[in-house]
This record gives sequence, structure tokens and C-alpha cells, in this order.
Amino acid sequence: MPQTLNLVFPTNGEEDEATRVRYGLRDDTLIVTYEVTTRYINPEKMGDAEICNGNVVELFICTTARPAQPPRPYYEFEVSPYNQELQVLIDKNGNFNEKWNTAKFKHSATIQPDRPGWDAVMEIPLKDLAWNGDPASLAGNAFAILGAKEARRFYSAYLPPQQKPNFHGPSFFKPFPLNNT
Repeated sequence: MPQTLNLVFPTNGEEDEATRVRYGLRDDTLIVTYEVTTRYINPEKMGDAEICNGNVVELFICTTARPAQPPRPYYEFEVSPYNQELQVLIDKNGNFNEKWNTAKFKHSATIQPDRPGWDAVMEIPLKDLAWNGDPASLAGNAFAILGAKEARRFYSAYLPPQQKPNFHGPSFFKPFPLNNT
């Protein structure tokens, strides 16, 4: 069953806009599928390091989540409607390493000709993220940033509404509702 992302900024959203996400586990690969409904898709590609300035879906994941521990380190994966990607490692001290990546990360994005929006699929190799094989140790959050630069909207699976959007809130990470694929 898909999970619908909630608007976290601003408090008024587009009524015909929605992002749904599904999480699946196949062997040691997390498969995350996004279905984005939006009337606005940035008209051109951004620079690879700038894709978060346009339409983008994001997944933050921690593979060593334990209830008594803060979820760090964690990883960020982004995909744009033009199939651009960005991978970031956030270390145990909260430092960002944008040069980190796993060469085994697979992704695809397709702008839909028959509806307003786009779809994205991420295949994340969990062994490359120091995963121990226990699905209960996976936690994170899913996000979408949609809209034109001057009217961007921020959606999240687990964040509450915010005055200034900040997705880097590992205290809000939750276990993914996984389906076996």
C-alpha cells in the first residue's frame, strides 16, 4: 500500500498535488517507488549538485537504527524528473560528504505524458550502507520538493509542519513500511 507524503511547508498546498511512495525489500536491495502528481516540473535539468533546487524526490535512510540511539550515520538519495541523482553521507557528527556514493545505486525517472507529474524508482544496495540484514534496523524518511523556485512546496512522510523546511531531522526517522518484492 502506498504512503502519501504530507505537506510540511508552506501550510497551504496545491490541491491537485500529491506524492505517493512505496518501499520494498528484495534480498539486500531497498526499492523505493515514487508517484508524483504536480502541474509544475522545472523546465530544464539542473546541475547535478543543484538538483534539490528543482523538483526532486529524496530518501534518507539509516541502516543501524536502534531505539536508544540517534540514527547516524545516515544516507541521502535524490532523483530529479530528469533522472539526475545525488548521494550524500551524513556522518555520526552530522557532517555532509557529497563526494560519497555507492556505484551500485540504480535509479530511473520518467515524466508522464498522460498525467501531470512524474515517477521515480530508487534501488539502494543496503550492503554498501553497512546493513546487517535485519529489516528492523532500517529507518528513515521520504521527501518531495515540488514547484517553481519562488513557490516551492516541501512534503515528508514523517516531519511535522515547519516554519523553515529542513529535512535533516533524524529524530523523526521511522521504520519503513516494507513490502517484499
